[in-house]
Amino acid sequence: MAIRTIKGRIVLAIVLVGCIPLLIGLLLAYMSGMQSLRDLIGGNLQAVAVQAADRVTMLVQSEIQAARLLGSAPLRVRQPVEAANRAYPANRGQIEPLIRERTQVWERGKEAAARLLDKELSRFLLDTKVRSGDKVVGLLIVDQYGSLVAASSEPDHYSFGGESWWNAIRSGGINHVYVSGLIPAKEGSFRTPEETIDIAVPILDDRHHTVIGPSKPPIGSTPSLA
Repeated sequence: MAIRTIKGRIVLAIVLVGCIPLLIGLLLAYMSGMQSLRDLIGGNLQAVAVQAADRVTMLVQSEIQAARLLGSAPLRVRQPVEAANRAYPANRGQIEPLIRERTQVWERGKEAAARLLDKELSRFLLDTKVRSGDKVVGLLIVDQYGSLVAASSEPDHYSFGGESWWNAIRSGGINHVYVSGLIPAKEGSFRTPEETIDIAVPILDDRHHTVIGPSKPPIGSTPSLA
């Protein structure tokens, strides 16, 4: 019995000694595998993020170019903006009261607001938006004082003179382009249920020396951007 007990203990000791390296090896293999898996997942997510960022950048650049082309149209866009600028009084002290008066008219409702817009240019902007598909939420054009000249659909207000994109375009010069960060839903110019990005480009005179008014297409954050 004593011999059997000793043999059993020896066998158990040998088994335990042999299992310890095996367990250590399995633990190291598990840790190495998990690290490789994390590296693989992280690399894939990073690649997806880079691809998504590249697609968004391409979309924004495309819309900037489209907005520039839109703002450079002499008959469709530039002439109505110049006409709106000429309609202001020569006395600069009368300009702000006039804008406030028009803002009050705008707030009376859709029919009163429609009389303040250039109908032909607004129709042209709507057609342009429709051709752009679901990427563009809306298009609007303002004059040299930030007042609305035309829009593809009615924005939430008439005067945009205090907006950050307006100030950026007015102070940035003829080559400046404004691109906002992501704007939460219901907070953009058109109060859409989508998140949007504001893009604004200057409208220049026929000699391309003076900014006569910005144009701005808010870009919708749609699944096509992901």
